[in-house]
Amino acid sequence: MKVHQVFIPKGLTGKYQLLDAGVDAPFKALMKKAYHEWRKVRTDATSKRYLNKPSRQDFINFVSEAWSQNTPETIENALVGAQILPEPT
Repeated sequence: MKVHQVFIPKGLTGKYQLLDAGVDAPFKALMKKAYHEWRKVRTDATSKRYLNKPSRQDFINFVSEAWSQNTPETIENALVGAQILPEPT
């Protein structure tokens, strides 16, 4: 299959995996923020006194909200850093 596995040294993700650092990390932070805002107003519990889990629709809403807050400039900068897009002029 001619696949070569390469290990990224610890602490160098931002240099070698720019899409992870430049797109995924901000997106995950926005998702986490959306979840925490949802959790602030949802204090209902199960019969065993555990907090209720978000529904699938709630997760879809988290993703939608997080992606809508992700700016095109953030994505473009990550793609330029990964040398997928040329430098903007």
